[in-house]
Order: sequence, then structure tokens, then C-alpha cells
Amino acid sequence: MKPLVLTILLLAGTLTREEVAAIAKLASCRNPVCLKDAYFTLHSPNRGATFFYHARMLQLYPRMTSAEIGLLETLPRDAKEADALLTFATATIDDDDERAIRDAIADNIIHVYDRTANHHREYADRLEAAAPLLREARERSRAAAVAPRPDAH
Repeated sequence: MKPLVLTILLLAGTLTREEVAAIAKLASCRNPVCLKDAYFTLHSPNRGATFFYHARMLQLYPRMTSAEIGLLETLPRDAKEADALLTFATATIDDDDERAIRDAIADNIIHVYDRTANHHREYADRLEAAAPLLREARERSRAAAVAPRPDAH
């Protein structure tokens, strides 16, 4: 994980120190005990943290019903929640080609939700309402990534 990315998010007020520490821990966990410990250190996890926790749990245990339901409960209901979800999910990037990976994560979030909702059809309507919010958040994120910096000459 790149400490600079986390520091920027902390300084920008996007994430708290507690969330930065949780991201680092969640990203490094390789077992469910570690994931639970990192997640439950957050006193009031946001949708991004919850999404990340359940998505990582599903990586370890595909088709874990409680993780699938938990993940689907993080479907954003408005643009602010969608932006927060993408910000948190992409804050864990540790690669030189950051923009490409951020775009891939943003694109894959909708796919992860869609695949999980196929196992729980009662979430189909919520996914249908959330998908445009996530696409719009992805576009805002891309636009912000390519926007020229005010100090760049």
C-alpha cells in the first residue's frame, strides 16, 4: 500500500486516521480472523469500509451468505454514498499504474454487486437503482484523476 495515497486522503478529510489504519489492515489480511479484527476496530464503519470487508471475506470464502448479504447492504442510495464507496475501495491501491487500477476497481464494483445479487434476487431492485449512482461516481472519479492540477504549469 502506498502511504502517500492514504496520507493524502487523510489530509483531504476524506478518511479519518481510524479508517486509514483499517484500510491498511484490511488490505494486508490473509485470513478471516485478521479481517474481523481490522473491521471491528472501526466504531462506525462507512459503506466503503463495510463493502471492502465483505468483498475481502468473499475472496476468502466465496458464496459465504452472510458476507454476500452484508455486501449487498452497502449498495449506495445516493451520489455521496457512491463516491465514498469508490474512494474507500480505491484507497488500497499499491501499484505504479494507479489510474488504470483505480478504473478497474471502479468498474469491477458494479460487477461484484451484480454477481452477488444474482444469488440474492431480493436485492435486484436496489442494485438497479444503485448501478447508475456507481457509474456516475466512477465518471466523477475519472474526471478528477485527469483534471489538471492548479499548481501544474
